Amino acid sequence: MKNKFNSIMSLLIGFVLVFLNITATFGQTPVGNKVHAELTRGNWYFTNEDSTDNIPLTWSHQWFTNVVNTLDGGSPVKNPIVKLQTKLNLLRFSIDDPLVFTAQPELGLYIWDFKGLQIEEPAHLPLSMWEQEENLIAKPGFSISRSVEPEILTEGVTFQTITVTFKLEEPLSPEVNNFSIRIGSPLIVYQGYRLVEGQFVSQMPVAGWDNYSPDDLSAEWAITPSNIELNRTYKFQSTLKSVKSIDLIGSPIFKPGVLINKARWQNPQSVTANSVTITDPNNIISATFSADNIVDWTPGVSDSRFDFWVNQIVSQVISPEPPFHVLIDADVDIKPETLNLKSKGVLTAFIKLPEQYSVKNINVNTITCNGASAIKGIVNNNNTLIVKFRRQDLQLQEIDPEEEIELTVTGQLSDGTMFEGSDEVRTAAYIKKITHSVEFRCQNQRINLKLPKEKKIKSHSH
Repeated sequence: MKNKFNSIMSLLIGFVLVFLNITATFGQTPVGNKVHAELTRGNWYFTNEDSTDNIPLTWSHQWFTNVVNTLDGGSPVKNPIVKLQTKLNLLRFSIDDPLVFTAQPELGLYIWDFKGLQIEEPAHLPLSMWEQEENLIAKPGFSISRSVEPEILTEGVTFQTITVTFKLEEPLSPEVNNFSIRIGSPLIVYQGYRLVEGQFVSQMPVAGWDNYSPDDLSAEWAITPSNIELNRTYKFQSTLKSVKSIDLIGSPIFKPGVLINKARWQNPQSVTANSVTITDPNNIISATFSADNIVDWTPGVSDSRFDFWVNQIVSQVISPEPPFHVLIDADVDIKPETLNLKSKGVLTAFIKLPEQYSVKNINVNTITCNGASAIKGIVNNNNTLIVKFRRQDLQLQEIDPEEEIELTVTGQLSDGTMFEGSDEVRTAAYIKKITHSVEFRCQNQRINLKLPKEKKIKSHSH
């Protein structure tokens, strides 16, 4: 009787597994390697501005999947595969390389096979897909600002204070069940070298909000959406310890990014298996995530998500090998705007740096303009460096008169930070004066005057 009962239970369990289309072994014990799998229909907005008002914005409207190997000491996700099944007319994809991507639109099947790839902790694998309507015009419903003090890293170790102010100006939709604010730590990696890394060392509590820093790489605050007070200004603050490598010369700008997220989220039960399938609430698209190894999948799905991103700002880095140099953009205005190709006069460049830097720290001896070295430099009251060059020292390729050319000014600050900026000027040949006669009558008397006339002579004329 007992054996018969066990047989019946085995059949029932097998039936349930087939019905739910679960590939995991029933009741499998978690392996301690959490991997987040996400399917989202959302809207994204990105800005470099430090403050944004509640005005209409253009959001990128798309479907999105992601595989995130969370930081828990687990193994990499090996040979991941993402498979979409849908009746939607998907027109564009963020990764469409035929080496990894296969599309069968007649079957509504789209597959990304990343054979040979391993997703290490805490890396992720995002994919995006677009329908015909790619943009959405909408207000965010809030205003936000970001400030960082200091914004540049002049020392090997710098403690930065990041402050975010937020004010909800329109009521949230009742369907929103998730609202969070996150400050993320930026990272400068160049040619495999980790040149700047940040770690959060403190986070200011905010009344009514839960705050946490799960891995010291972000500072986050979350709240039940209905508890946010309308038109109240909230202040979020954290301290970032930023460490600059000895392989980096100069003072980089280092501003962490900020994410404001509001969404209707569903979090199905975790699955320990080789794969997991997620279906959106409207049953119009499903995503299957799989790997060669067994992991603890933590699925999430949203059909109404808004991500507002204040982008991280970090400086460029140049040099083919260490030590590397920080490179910043300079605003360069060159006078005169018309360059005489055969003149031996002086060319003047007016140089301004980003507000975080001072032109007083520029080493004039390092400044060049198309091969010509600076012969003089002075700083005016507007934090502008005025530099002189000899025109005959410019190294220019053969060009035609009246052609616009770009002149590039480069140089270096006292701490090794390099700068570069360009401006366009128009070229011209010699201006030669000749005379011509003008005759007119005044009180019945003939008067003849010889007047100068400007005439442009082509550069190959003699």
